[in-house]
Amino acid sequence: MKKKLKQLLPYSKSVLSLSGPLIIGQIGFVLMGATDTIMVGHVSADALAAAGVANAVFFLVMVLSIGIGSVISPMIAQAKSAGNKEEIRHIYTNGWIISVLSGIVLTAMVVLLALNFHLFEQKDEVGPQAAQFLLLLSLSSLPFSVFFFLKQISDGASQAKYSMMVTVIGLLLNLVLCWVLIFGKLGSPAMGLNGAAWATVITRLVMMAMMWAILKYETKFKQLLDFSSKSVFDKTIFLRILKQGVPAGLQYFFEIGAFSGAAIYIGKLGVYQLAAHNVAINLASVTYMIISGVSIAASIKVGDAMGQNKMNKVRKTGIAAILTGLVIMSGFALLFLVLDYPLVHLYTEDPNVIHYATGLVMIAGLFQLFDGTQAIGLGILRGASDVKIPTLVTLIAYWGIGLPLGVYFAFYTSYNVYGMWFALLFALLFASIMHTFRFISITRKKN
Repeated sequence: MKKKLKQLLPYSKSVLSLSGPLIIGQIGFVLMGATDTIMVGHVSADALAAAGVANAVFFLVMVLSIGIGSVISPMIAQAKSAGNKEEIRHIYTNGWIISVLSGIVLTAMVVLLALNFHLFEQKDEVGPQAAQFLLLLSLSSLPFSVFFFLKQISDGASQAKYSMMVTVIGLLLNLVLCWVLIFGKLGSPAMGLNGAAWATVITRLVMMAMMWAILKYETKFKQLLDFSSKSVFDKTIFLRILKQGVPAGLQYFFEIGAFSGAAIYIGKLGVYQLAAHNVAINLASVTYMIISGVSIAASIKVGDAMGQNKMNKVRKTGIAAILTGLVIMSGFALLFLVLDYPLVHLYTEDPNVIHYATGLVMIAGLFQLFDGTQAIGLGILRGASDVKIPTLVTLIAYWGIGLPLGVYFAFYTSYNVYGMWFALLFALLFASIMHTFRFISITRKKN
């Protein structure tokens, strides 16, 4: 056993070496949401709850764009490893088209949901605020979609430091803008909750522009992408991105959709439960983004091994990534279980919110291991171009197990909001087991 673990160590180090800038970029991304949440939490409990449910609905839609974009980095890694510059250029140009089209469609979807927010049956003190906040956020849908695509090009070329740099700058910009616009600093009117939305829109526009400029003018990317070529549309590459990207988008949709659906149902339980859920899910999102950095790195490394046609390397890279994730998430599990009260106090001083949030943070601590394993499992399967079966697994896990059980426990037992979170814990457990077995199965067949 010790000998096998020692053999996996170089693969673990390889994944971690690429994970560093990816993790920093992912943390910066989620800290933007945490910044908004912390600052809005000092406006009122109603504003905190409204921001939580509006962001849940926004990301329920935008995860489709994230999923489609997520297949780009392993595709770039495979083509780069195989020395196929022509394919890299076509992935870039056709990915551009898809990211813009998806951004436009998803903007329309967000606007439609904002205009019909009453369908989510939120409390009177939350619903109107959330609807207005979501309508403003819709302005960031297109830049969000395009930035995520451009980020994947950089990451897939193993140049994640650039997307990391842009994300960190975006985080700092968002922090300043939130302070100015929410609280009315530097001569700005105090906009409260809507100030956080405007800060997000401006930040995402700036990040998109910066990422585009880097890919356009940085020498490394100019050589890789060959902008002098007139070739744009390639039907084969276009359909390949969609065939892999749409199922990947549905994977994210089923998972994040379950958590967004949970937020909507929790909103029916009460304002304090929803605010507490927002605090706990925000904390869990920080650790998820860290492990998703490892997941992205693992998908790129698996894609690189696929491009070399070295299936034994594919298998060892994937297994090493899962074990690495378990070690990392064990530390976060301990952190959540021990420091639940101080962590919650970062967000709010409201005793009613604290009452629910501390319990939810402890449950979040319990599902760290399963959340990390399923995230990395999806990443390495995506790197191996295996997306259809994992998509079915995510559908069953979150919509067949998690959400139905959560509704039952929350509304038909005495567990209240905690019941919803325990149900999501079971869903993550199921997904982590199935994704791991799937990867082991497909790599065993191909060895």
